[in-house]
Amino acid sequence: MEEIEYLSKKILHCVPPSTDDVYKRGILYLKTGDFEASLEDLNWVIKEDPGYMKAYWHRHLIYIYKGSYLPALDDLKVIAEERISYELYMALGLVYAKLEEPANSIHNFSNAIQCNPADDLAYLYRAQLYQMGGYIQAAISDYQNVIDLHPLNSVIILKHATLSMKIRKWNLALADFDKLIEISLNGNYILQRAKIYIELKKFQLALKDLCDAIHLDPNSWEAYYLRGYLLKRHNIKQAVSDFSLSLFLNDKQENMTSYYQRGQLYMKLELIHQAISDFLCILQFQPNHVNSLLTLGHIYSRYIQNYKKALMYYTHVINLEPTSIRGYFSRAQVYQKLEQYSDALKDLIIVIHIQPNNYRGYLHLGYINLKLGNFALSHAFLSLAAERSSETGIGLTSEMSMVHLFLGNISTKPEKKIWPEGADDLFYDIGRVHMKLEEYEEAFNAFNQALKINRCHKDAIYYRGIVKIHLNMCDFIRDFNKSLASNRRNAQVFLSRACYFGMLKNYPKAILNCNEALAIEPQNIKGLLYRGALKYFIGAYKFAIIDLTEAIKIHNHVAVTYLNRAICYAAYGKKTKALRDYAIALLIGGKMDYKVYVNRGLLYYSLNDISNAFNDFKSAIKIYGGDHRVFHILGLILHRLERLDVALKVFTRSIILQPTFQEAFISRANIYMDYLTDENNQLAKCDYQRAIKLNPTNCLAYVSLGIFLQVERNFQLAWHQFTNAILINPCYQPAYEARAILNLQMGSKYPAFQDLTLALQISPTAELFNNRGVVNQMMNSLVAALHDYYKAIETDRTFALAYFNAGTLHLQGRFFKQALVYLNRAIMLDKQNECAYINRAITKVMLNDKEGAFEDFDSAIQLCPYYTHVFYNRGSFYMSLEMYEMAEKDFTSG
Repeated sequence: MEEIEYLSKKILHCVPPSTDDVYKRGILYLKTGDFEASLEDLNWVIKEDPGYMKAYWHRHLIYIYKGSYLPALDDLKVIAEERISYELYMALGLVYAKLEEPANSIHNFSNAIQCNPADDLAYLYRAQLYQMGGYIQAAISDYQNVIDLHPLNSVIILKHATLSMKIRKWNLALADFDKLIEISLNGNYILQRAKIYIELKKFQLALKDLCDAIHLDPNSWEAYYLRGYLLKRHNIKQAVSDFSLSLFLNDKQENMTSYYQRGQLYMKLELIHQAISDFLCILQFQPNHVNSLLTLGHIYSRYIQNYKKALMYYTHVINLEPTSIRGYFSRAQVYQKLEQYSDALKDLIIVIHIQPNNYRGYLHLGYINLKLGNFALSHAFLSLAAERSSETGIGLTSEMSMVHLFLGNISTKPEKKIWPEGADDLFYDIGRVHMKLEEYEEAFNAFNQALKINRCHKDAIYYRGIVKIHLNMCDFIRDFNKSLASNRRNAQVFLSRACYFGMLKNYPKAILNCNEALAIEPQNIKGLLYRGALKYFIGAYKFAIIDLTEAIKIHNHVAVTYLNRAICYAAYGKKTKALRDYAIALLIGGKMDYKVYVNRGLLYYSLNDISNAFNDFKSAIKIYGGDHRVFHILGLILHRLERLDVALKVFTRSIILQPTFQEAFISRANIYMDYLTDENNQLAKCDYQRAIKLNPTNCLAYVSLGIFLQVERNFQLAWHQFTNAILINPCYQPAYEARAILNLQMGSKYPAFQDLTLALQISPTAELFNNRGVVNQMMNSLVAALHDYYKAIETDRTFALAYFNAGTLHLQGRFFKQALVYLNRAIMLDKQNECAYINRAITKVMLNDKEGAFEDFDSAIQLCPYYTHVFYNRGSFYMSLEMYEMAEKDFTSG
């Protein structure tokens, strides 16, 4: 207030008053909340000096506060004529939003983003406008930009997750809720993640989350409902208990489905009256709930045999939905039980009129007419049932003539207990229909009936074997063998036997059955595909490729064939052809995309093409995000790309998916180690110890823990860890190599030499030869060292370090020409090695190549401007050339 009084006096005594003083007083009034006085001063300033832009800016703020958005917009437009800035675009965006002009508002927020892409507010406001306008995908994109800028903003992450769920982007939403749960262990977040897991059909993970949600919030009726829904197939009593608790917490209409689900379970437990009570509760909330009415009709018809009430409920359904096929069909079944066949026929005919391709309607019409003795009509309806089932892709795959043969022979009523000719084929066809509908028990009964009529029905025997597999019966192979005994020319049976032997890992027998199938049908693509897969398992990659290529010639639009051939090419060493086949499989598309991305990603990883491997695994996770191994490999790739924070989250995700996955703990610990902080080192130690606890024979965990202890300078403990790994697996090369380095660090040169020699006996590599050469050099065994460097170069012609060490050793021995050859090669392979440039410069000095020496010194300084050794050597060279000023300069720089 004192400053305002001071400015007021100054303004009174100055004629005319200074616009700056009036402006400053206006700002002070604005800060104290005296908007009228502030507006009066700012108006005066603008009147006196129309180019005073700051006054326009603060006046527009007052207008916004007062709700006068049009004058505020006019002020901003004046400023826009003078200058453009991020703040101006933001202000225009907010004013246009208040004026309900979303297009202009979005345009200005977009301009603000172009001016300052690192500020989150513009993204946030634009996202809200997109959301209000129904542009959900654009809103999600902007919320993601906000999250990228502020990864721990839980409010925005929740909005992003909610919108992702709205458009069924489950994997995106899942990643968001994972982040939210890491930030804050909230019961609602865990509940939402459980819903996503249910949508992704990851029921075990959903169940775990629901248990956690209930633990955190015991009053969550929705969590109890969802857990009951998941448990209803496998633990009915617990599911009933969960639905009951859900209803105890919320017995209003929004939880009506708990009544319905509990009623269904009461029916399975044969607690009929409790079930009726639940369905009646639903009807109190919603008297026209069709499913409840149908279920009550089913209960009264099947369990209580009160057909009158059942008919009442079914009739009510039909009145509510005159096109309800289930209503008419169920009522027709009740009429059949009451032997009111004429009414049943009427309802079934209505079903056919509503849905002309409903083969079940024709099937039941055929049965009723058969009972009534109308064999001609029965013939017609059963024929139509067979035709319609074939047309819809559900029905019978045997020849239609078999059905007609049976039906054509029904012209008079047969004598009692004598089946008409072709009855076995009819039961066989009915069985196939049930198979297509995945009604395996009914299919099993139908095939049994067919075999009772005709024991030698080869197709019925074979398909009964298939059904037995689905019903987990152990004797299905007998049916396959019986089918072959009656007909050796059935390729499909041989293929089924091949699958059986393949599951038992009896690959030779499986291949023999494939051979038999292909001898009958040489163009059978399934036979070629399966035989190719079996040959892959026995390591006959070349012959597997031949089979798969033959399959592709027959049908070149099957993604799985290209996928399998790509895997075989990769195993056979033809990487380029493998990549081509993976690309073709992705172009065809389909359910195989996930496996294609994973396998191609692994191939890229093995080829050290990290960027493409990352893209493939990222695409795989978008399709399915529940495989802990895929997350682990993605984490390894991110580690190679030095994206430590993201890699850490990915490894954590892998552990969440599979808490006993040791490799993920080890990899995450390696990330913690790379942070180079005491806190993260302790986290790394915990993860290594967890991996050992999960598997006390995991050599990699012991070696990793040993390296950690070595970094912590606990050399004796580290030595024991490496020795433990060797005791567990005497052929584990990394343990010998790590212990050798530790021995060297402790000054034990000869034990280091022994460990490296043992490692080389297991698997000779260029790096190991080079390391042993360094140890030999330290023990002054220079000839042995040089021999090891030569062996390293022979093993790997591209190993730059071996050339460098060999060149350096030649330089020390004053064999300058040989040193120059090796150092040239070292620099050609590794242009970032400043030591190689220094040594080559010294070599050139000794060979009187002054110009070349200076070039190498300059290259070394460019690579490492703060390396003292370079300046010292170049300074010494200047001194030998009597260039003392240059020498002094280099010594000073050094």
